[in-house]
Amino acid sequence: MGTTRRTTDVFGRTYKKLFSKRNILRKKVHIADSVLVLCRAYPGDPDLQGYLKHAMNDGLLSISTFVATLLQAARSSERHAPATLDMLCRVALDAHYSSGLPPIGSVVGYNESTINILGIVQDALALLRTAHSLPMSPFHQLTTSASELVILLLSCVSGISQVSTAQAMVYFADANDLIQRFQLAPDVRHELETFVLSLSLLIGDDVKIAREAQMLHPIPLAFGKGSVHGSGSETDIVTFSLFLNHLVCL
Repeated sequence: MGTTRRTTDVFGRTYKKLFSKRNILRKKVHIADSVLVLCRAYPGDPDLQGYLKHAMNDGLLSISTFVATLLQAARSSERHAPATLDMLCRVALDAHYSSGLPPIGSVVGYNESTINILGIVQDALALLRTAHSLPMSPFHQLTTSASELVILLLSCVSGISQVSTAQAMVYFADANDLIQRFQLAPDVRHELETFVLSLSLLIGDDVKIAREAQMLHPIPLAFGKGSVHGSGSETDIVTFSLFLNHLVCL
């Protein structure tokens, strides 16, 4: 009982400090970062979950800022606690659904550029990869939460023609890797396949060359993410072929 009270008092003092009128005038990213530090100290704590919900409901912390900061922080192996990541994703998703707003204006800011949105999408794909790589447990649904975030963020992507060929190659390889390696839920798989198709149309002949190389050269390569996926990875061949063809075309 005493431990719970002390923990609540710590949250209370930190909350007042973070969300005081003076601090609200500072960058909201700093607020989100500070909250995520608390999450690492008190993983899955319901009091912290309540503070986060209150902050977003009151507009002290925007949903888009929290989502972007959460996804970037989730790339750190220090924050790969599945239950905590799932809790944070659910907080963001619940805030979005209760807002009644479309994804643009909620999980993504109204004025975000296509490049910035794609960067957030890439962070979400990294979280989805992490979710499928971590041990499964009945105590969390991280794969489901991460999939929902990916679907929402992909719906915000527009003006993809502004993306350079080199950038499109990176996004293509990243999304294609997820499709090939993991047993994704049908809804997120469909969205990723649509995303990959859009990128392939933008890249054009580079994709055809990569596919031909994938079929004709089954030689193990140690390129890009090879140390993670292992030798003979299809993603290694696709990534290397796209990169090589891009250099030839320069």
